[in-house]
Amino acid sequence: MHKLILIFLLLLNYPDSHAQVNERVDSLSAEICATFKQADQPLDSVIIMETFRLHLSKYFEKMDSASFFQALDKINTRLQTTCNPYKEYMKRYNTGDWISVDKCPVSQISNEDLNAFFSIKNFWYIESNGDNTRVEINSNSWTDRLKDGTYSKLSLTRLSPQEFVISFKESNNTIKQNMSKVGDQYYYTIISREGNAFLLCASVPQLTGATLFKVYPSGKTAAK
Repeated sequence: MHKLILIFLLLLNYPDSHAQVNERVDSLSAEICATFKQADQPLDSVIIMETFRLHLSKYFEKMDSASFFQALDKINTRLQTTCNPYKEYMKRYNTGDWISVDKCPVSQISNEDLNAFFSIKNFWYIESNGDNTRVEINSNSWTDRLKDGTYSKLSLTRLSPQEFVISFKESNNTIKQNMSKVGDQYYYTIISREGNAFLLCASVPQLTGATLFKVYPSGKTAAK
């Protein structure tokens, strides 16, 4: 799983022990991987989130957000190199509609397609677990409508013709509530239009790397 999506999945309530995080990375990574290996099914976002909560909360309960991001970044990197179940999840994640990259590519979208994106308003995308989520976008808001009928509401602010930032406001979805706190921001660049889909790039300022993913206008299907 890419570091950005790790943050989307694992934003807890920032535990602060004064323990030295660097001294705990190896042992925590080993403990987390051992729990992954005991899972009776392939890893998914729920298993990963609950495992991180189990192993990290007692160490990081009052940690400030910058230190929390740093700790997750280190542990995520270590798991990608030492934990086979996690590496297998990464292989599944980095295919199809979600791809991790070092940084967002330069936007190549035309003005015509850019105008079309903001006029469509209703989209859907494929979650990393395979579920479809509907999205309602207008000039100042982004609302996710999840498969189970719950929602997440974020404000939207245009930064440039191709770039915008969404800020978390509220959600009645338990997992989404644990993923974000009010005011958390996610930056997006509209990269291009590819057939039925628009390719977006998402990033979090505190993290290195970014994630490319596709959104589809309502009524359009994903390319095979």
